[in-house]
Amino acid sequence: MNLGKAAGESSDNARAGLLRGAALAFAVLALVAGGLQIAAYVSSGFLRHLILGGFACAVGISVAGAVAGSVIRSRKR
Repeated sequence: MNLGKAAGESSDNARAGLLRGAALAFAVLALVAGGLQIAAYVSSGFLRHLILGGFACAVGISVAGAVAGSVIRSRKR
C-alpha cells in the first residue's frame, strides 16, 4: 500500500487545478482589457487602442485555448 504516491498525485492535481484557474482568470482579464481598448478606439479613433486591443484579445484567446486543451488532456487520463 503506497499512500505517499496517492497523496502526491492528489497534491499535483490540486496544483494543476489552481494553475488552470489562474490561467483562466488571466484569459478573462486579457479579453476584457482588449474589449475596453477596442471600445476606446471606437470612441477616440487613436490607432494605438486598436493595436493594443487586438493584441490583448489574441493573448486572451490563446490562453483560453491552452486552458481548454489542458482540461481536455486531463480528462482523458
